Amino acid sequence: MALFFAVILICLGYLIPLVAVIGAVVADQSKWEASFMADATRIVSSSWLKFWIKIGTVLSRIGLFEAQLSSAAYWLLGMADLGLLPKFFAWRSKWFNTPWVGILLSTLIAIGVSYMIYTNIVASANSLYSLGMQLEFSFL
Repeated sequence: MALFFAVILICLGYLIPLVAVIGAVVADQSKWEASFMADATRIVSSSWLKFWIKIGTVLSRIGLFEAQLSSAAYWLLGMADLGLLPKFFAWRSKWFNTPWVGILLSTLIAIGVSYMIYTNIVASANSLYSLGMQLEFSFL
């Protein structure tokens, strides 16, 4: 039940600002690029709201990165526990009990990917996802 209400709240969190901007700002579709919502809020209200939207965007991206980093690190830990990866991927930190080898490897991969062109990142992610799906369906 909580997941159902979370999905509804997330949808409303996207739809309400989108409907407000569409109704308040007349803009050509070609202007709907990155940070257009922040620019639209500056037009509708003032620059203080644009500032807070950008702060919220940055914090949201950091949270998404941390969630992805944590899940990838625990995937490596789980595969090491199952014997699919070497045991050093299962090493945990003494202070926080987190899989520090997985976190380090995921961070290094993220830093390496950050130097790539965006279209190459998307193409690589899609290719890896497709390979993963092929691997998953090959065992069915």
